[in-house]
Amino acid sequence: MDFNTPPQSPIESAKKWFSDASSVVTTANPLAMTLSTSLPDGSIASRIVLMKSFSEEGVMFFTNYESNKAKEIEQDKNVALLFHWDMLARQIRIRGKAVKVSDDLS
Repeated sequence: MDFNTPPQSPIESAKKWFSDASSVVTTANPLAMTLSTSLPDGSIASRIVLMKSFSEEGVMFFTNYESNKAKEIEQDKNVALLFHWDMLARQIRIRGKAVKVSDDLS
């Protein structure tokens, strides 16, 4: 990727990077990402979750709605995601708001 003139949409670059990671990463799941959420006291909680899909609309992951992370997201929808592939010397950082998908999709 040419970082001086990045693509209009990062989705195509991300697709290539996920494909690259899937073919190179053998000891870890290339779809694993760190999800960071905010706690009521202002501190941050991070944990590893698996990406289910991504598109122009965002990144999808599943969680139990009764889990700590779901409760934290309910309190503060601002989240951060981090994909890291050490063997490729690449990472993707994403910040945004988490929203529930439809009951049918969930």
